[in-house]
Amino acid sequence: MEFMGYPRPDGAPGARNYVAIIPAVQCGNELADRIATEVGGNVVALTHNAACVNIPSDKEMVHRTLVGLGRNPNVAATIVVGIGCDGPPAAPIAEDIALSRKPVELITIEREGTYENAVAAGIRAARQMRADASSVQREAFDISHLVFASKCTGSTPASIMACNPAVGWAADALVAAGGTFIFS
Repeated sequence: MEFMGYPRPDGAPGARNYVAIIPAVQCGNELADRIATEVGGNVVALTHNAACVNIPSDKEMVHRTLVGLGRNPNVAATIVVGIGCDGPPAAPIAEDIALSRKPVELITIEREGTYENAVAAGIRAARQMRADASSVQREAFDISHLVFASKCTGSTPASIMACNPAVGWAADALVAAGGTFIFS
């Protein structure tokens, strides 16, 4: 069994082909949103509510989570945005995402000088990444490469009778074919 996916440098194919704009902390959400809105298409802002943190374990958790978003196979390229005083800092997030060998750009307001300069730099980078991502052609991959996640947001009588069994059947079929299914 196969599915059509986008090849990635690390070998994990993506079912989607997003350019992700990831703020290091929530203070960068507006910058990420503005870049993504201006460029549009497959460019998405992955905003979050993690403020600057000083507790090392919390900082590490936020860092790992944001790096995981950038390394996700559905992401073709990433722009990490920051203010310049971010905690966790934006640069190590970008560096760790780059270990996946995907294109990564780092844009901070501090380095660009002004908010508007950072927006302009982000738009330029996102447009180029979007163009590069759009040139990648889907290829056939064995279903064993597919990882699917499903979140249960609550059960009602209708979902218990219809949705839950259907999701369970899909999970069983994917796992039987060698893929991975994650329930949350």
